[in-house]
Amino acid sequence: MHSRKYQSPADDTLIGPRVEALTMLAALAPATDAVTLGTAALLPHLRRPVQTAQALASLDLLSGGRLAVAVGAGFPGRFGQPLYALSEVPWARRFARLDETVALWRTLWGGGGSFHGEFLRFTAYRP
Repeated sequence: MHSRKYQSPADDTLIGPRVEALTMLAALAPATDAVTLGTAALLPHLRRPVQTAQALASLDLLSGGRLAVAVGAGFPGRFGQPLYALSEVPWARRFARLDETVALWRTLWGGGGSFHGEFLRFTAYRP
């Protein structure tokens, strides 16, 4: 595999090569059978909630139940607010949005049907 060192300007905090957390965990899952796999702080607002729930459930299945996920709402400063702005996600009420995202995930993981919150809505398809 070819790799190269990335030189980033000192003030660059939002760009540059980074390994996406869930992709990395999927790559690590088959490499061990004893290590708990997890995130430092996943920012759910920067991801599509239903697809993220599916990805997390898949990772948990592939790792044999070894997934531990920490979530966060972001923090003010050069990393938090600019990422939200780039993703077109409102910074205000982020903690309420975080709670609602986790509630949606739990509904989906529990096999529940529709979810209608203040920020998120999901209608289960039943053929």
